[in-house]
Amino acid sequence: MPFVDLEIRGTDIDLSIETDDETLELDVTEDETDLEGRGNPASLERDDNEVEYRSADIDVEWTSERLDIDRPVDVDVRNEEFEYRDQRLSFDWDADRREFEYTCRDA
Repeated sequence: MPFVDLEIRGTDIDLSIETDDETLELDVTEDETDLEGRGNPASLERDDNEVEYRSADIDVEWTSERLDIDRPVDVDVRNEEFEYRDQRLSFDWDADRREFEYTCRDA
């Protein structure tokens, strides 16, 4: 299992995933979406607020869309599924409660 660390501060989201061979870090702020991976050779594609990351151990598709910039939480996150070997990790964002729900199941 990878180590997953997720922090939400206002409109900023910091996500870090660590495995034995690599580290993935995703930062979403009001101004930009930044994703960085270290370790195994990986494919990283970015297009505005859409990020795709592929490697031997981690498969990430991340889409963020701005909602109302005056709201305390103005990021709506979808397609947040992480595949790690034989397991699928999912984060579900609940804007009303301002929290992520984490689930893990067999892929």
